[in-house]
Amino acid sequence: MKLTATCKSCKIPNPIKSMAMTRPDLAMDKGEEFNLNCKSCGVNSIVHVNQVKASSSPIPIIIGVIVSLILTLVLLRVGWIAAATFVIPVYIWRQQQASESAWNRYRL
Repeated sequence: MKLTATCKSCKIPNPIKSMAMTRPDLAMDKGEEFNLNCKSCGVNSIVHVNQVKASSSPIPIIIGVIVSLILTLVLLRVGWIAAATFVIPVYIWRQQQASESAWNRYRL
């Protein structure tokens, strides 16, 4: 999950480096309001945690596809190849969608 906040002057989303999975975790990590330096225009602005948006990252899905392909090669003789190949990436994608939705619905 990628966390971004939009710059108030140039309206470009800036990434936020944090491993927080919920807004209260981000508030405990950085505070309810924190400084954000825009990567594009260089303006420092104060951002409230409610202004941070979450979006899904393609990296876990790619890792899921790779694990699924490896598992397919291992299970080649069992017969459950199709289920293992499709279930792992879909499960990871659903988990990311649920996390993103929960983040964007909850406000402090």
